[in-house]
This record gives sequence, C-alpha cells and structure tokens, in this order.
Amino acid sequence: MSSTPFRRHRRFYRASWPRLLLGVGLAALQTLSLLPLPVLIRRVIDVAIPHRREGEIVWEARGAERGGLIAYEPPPEARGLQGAGTVHHVAWASTIDDHEAWRERVSAGGGRPTPVIDRFYFRSIYFREPSGVLFEIATLGPGFTVDEPLESLGESLSLPPDFEHLRPQVEAKLKPVHSPRQVPA
Repeated sequence: MSSTPFRRHRRFYRASWPRLLLGVGLAALQTLSLLPLPVLIRRVIDVAIPHRREGEIVWEARGAERGGLIAYEPPPEARGLQGAGTVHHVAWASTIDDHEAWRERVSAGGGRPTPVIDRFYFRSIYFREPSGVLFEIATLGPGFTVDEPLESLGESLSLPPDFEHLRPQVEAKLKPVHSPRQVPA
C-alpha cells in the first residue's frame, strides 16, 4: 500500500467527515503486471477509469449505497511481505440473492472463483486477478445479529459455531475492551 494514497487521490473522495462509512476511499495495490488487469476487473465489477497517471491506473466501483477507488501502482523494488500494515485482500459487498450471480460473473469474466464459503455471519467468494491480487465478494447478511440481539451486540465475545471449541485459546489472547454502552456498577 502506498503511504500517500489519500493525498494523491483526494479529489476522488466524495464523503466528508462526519459521515457513515459508505465505502473504502482508496485501496492502493501494488502489482508486477498491469496489462491483463483491466479486462477481468471491468468484466466483473463494472468499474469506470476516472484517472490515469504515469505508471498508475485508478478504477472507481460504485453501487447504489457504497463505493470506492482502486489504484494499481508500480511495485517497490523489494518484494512485499504480508504482515502488520498490509492488506490481505479487497472485499466488495453483495446481497444474498445476488451472490451466486456474482460468482458466475467472475467465472464468465475469466476468473476462477472459489465455491461460496459459509462464514456463518456472511458468505464469501474469493478470486485472484491475473497479477495475484485477492478479491472477496461477501454477502451483507445474515449479519452479526444472527447469534446475539442488536441491543447487546459486541458486549461479549461471539464466535461462529465452527470456532467455539477454540474459545479458551481465543479469550486467553484478547485484551479486555471497555464498551461505552456498559455503565460501571
């Protein structure tokens, strides 16, 4: 990720503070090859190219409620390492009803999507574009209220059923977090 994506692309930001999060302002991706990229992204996501600069292309993906920018930049000389401060993948949202159609669209566009993966709180499809960047299309539901009421959401640790057996290990590694909704006794 670039250290200056906001300054470089600030004219494309549409929201001003304070507002609800309506999308990612910019995901600045570094890849070795830009040539095959526009074909897959354009076939799958319906993006517009609002801006081109030397060695850089910026796409805008915008739906009815959310959107964001994706910039592909030349990579640094040294190969990047996954870790703190890096991004594993870029995710888009889909309705539950449209999810399988998105999977078919990725496939028809030349991508190789995963089967739909049930994450309990949402469903996901993953695919890589030709330069190796990983994308996810995740459903907007069923949501985090599937296993706890909205009124107490986030007040205790909820785990998907497949991970409940790991509760002792997970809880041992977590630091307590103060909830502003909880009133001290």
